[in-house]
Amino acid sequence: MKVIVLSSLDTSCRDAGLKHLLGHHPQAVVLSYDFVEGNRLVRTVSGNASAEYGEAVLEHPCIGRAVKYEIFPAIQRLAPRHADATMLLGLPATWHSGSVLETLAEKLELAGISVGSNVLSLDPVELEDQMWDRHTLWESGFSSMQQDQRTPGEYFFTELMQADTLIPVEGMQTQLLEAPGGPPPRWRKGLHRRVGTRPASGPACRFVPPWQRTRLLQL
Repeated sequence: MKVIVLSSLDTSCRDAGLKHLLGHHPQAVVLSYDFVEGNRLVRTVSGNASAEYGEAVLEHPCIGRAVKYEIFPAIQRLAPRHADATMLLGLPATWHSGSVLETLAEKLELAGISVGSNVLSLDPVELEDQMWDRHTLWESGFSSMQQDQRTPGEYFFTELMQADTLIPVEGMQTQLLEAPGGPPPRWRKGLHRRVGTRPASGPACRFVPPWQRTRLLQL
């Protein structure tokens, strides 16, 4: 089995990214998490698995503990028993995929589970403003931890270095501001086609330099 890990700045982009991935992997099990006040890690299971909603209270807001006591056990419990199965793991908003995989990758390998891709879901319309936002993630409403002193730009700088796939989506703010029946955003038009490869109708991506190693999935 392979796990596709998806990170995002906010839950609306996370959920839109998971929906897009599920379109490419309709038989996948979807496991997503939200980290809320009181050190509560809220679990939602959907897709090719029985719907489930639960939570675990962490003694400390520590990613290592979350992986050890909740995320990895949930993956083991929900993992389909056939080798070509796929699980989509949606991380809590603002969590760095690299920090999760640093703890999770070895456990997955021992369990015979591979990491298929490390995906970042983002809203291209809001990206520039978010990159230059001087407020902390907590001040901007993206994080539930007041002591989180990272800015949205610092979050994206790290994630863009770690992700191998980008999924452009419409975040909540873009959806609210977009005029009904208006023209689609410019980023939907031809942004995702890899030069000289697949036709525009299929899952394609824009050409990027080899050192960047990042794919852009088409919506």
